[in-house]
Amino acid sequence: MSYEKIREQLTRKEDQYEDEAQDLTKTFGQLTSQTQKAQNQHTEALRCAEKTQDHIQKLETEHAIKKQAGKIEQLQKNLLSTSSADDLIAELETASSKCLHLDAKSQVLRQELLSMKVMQKKCEKLEKNKKKLQQEVVNLKSHIEMNMTEHSQAEQYK
Repeated sequence: MSYEKIREQLTRKEDQYEDEAQDLTKTFGQLTSQTQKAQNQHTEALRCAEKTQDHIQKLETEHAIKKQAGKIEQLQKNLLSTSSADDLIAELETASSKCLHLDAKSQVLRQELLSMKVMQKKCEKLEKNKKKLQQEVVNLKSHIEMNMTEHSQAEQYK
């Protein structure tokens, strides 16, 4: 081979290697950029996780404080309720007495209602009988008039 051919081949190879080197440099730049982006996202995710953890811890603390406040309030109520237990017993006895009184009154009113219903049925029956009797009176008057008319006609023929 001649010197020119070898030189030409070397030049082509050099150009080819330069192109490959540029491609590799470009790919390296892209990978570096992607790596940086991924690192930034990872850092942001860690920051968010820390914030979330802090928020959870804060909420747990608030919950514990509220729970303690509720226990304290309940204990205070228990202390107050022991002193007012006698009052509550007295109120309960009064309410029980009223309940018994109202129950007796209710029983009396039920009896009165039952008695009134019986009376109402009797009144309705008497009303029906009254109407029947009134109808009978009308019928009897009609018969009497007919008999009087017949009697007066019979007297005229005599």
